[in-house]
Amino acid sequence: EISASEPGYEIKAPKSMQAFFSDYPRYRSLIASRIHFLDVSHLDVSRTDTFTDCFKGFGAGTDSKIIGLENWDVGNGIDFRDFFCGAFPFNDTVSLDLSSWKFTVNRSIFTYSFFKDFAPAASTVELHLNWDTSSFAQMSRMFHNFAVQAKDVSVTGIENWNVEHAKCFDYMFKNFAPNSSCKLDLTGWSKGCSLIGTHRKFADGNFFRIKEPVWENH
Repeated sequence: EISASEPGYEIKAPKSMQAFFSDYPRYRSLIASRIHFLDVSHLDVSRTDTFTDCFKGFGAGTDSKIIGLENWDVGNGIDFRDFFCGAFPFNDTVSLDLSSWKFTVNRSIFTYSFFKDFAPAASTVELHLNWDTSSFAQMSRMFHNFAVQAKDVSVTGIENWNVEHAKCFDYMFKNFAPNSSCKLDLTGWSKGCSLIGTHRKFADGNFFRIKEPVWENH
């Protein structure tokens, strides 16, 4: 647990938080493999630019939980690849509200596989992602194999994303929550702009549950 610092002290994260809380085999440590609960409310990440694999594979138990993420200032972040890839592998329920996150505009931000293989055993998954994504550049596999067993899935905010500068959407929603009735209307992505990024197998396996935007390069 990372909890409140002593008076007069601050807990500042390093410039790179790659695999900081990861339980992925490549990075696994004795501590990470036993973590069930994290309070990161007082971890100052305002100077961090690399979050690659930060919580990859995180979650040692069926009740694993992270609190305080909503307080993070990720405005200096550039690389979020595999941030939650394979996270919460044993949870039955996962709920995250990251709508307060503000990404810096006018810089290229990479979110490749951000939620890939997320919560694979969960029955209920809820995400709130009201983000300004106008600087997102690489979004491939972002929700690939997301919540594959869940029946109750809700992802809000995503329908309003501004992705006109993104260059790659390949496999972004492939096999997205295949056992749920969750529907996403992404037609707003292309209103007033042209989406020119590649989009191979963008929503394969969704059986019309995802309304795709209009692509410029068919």
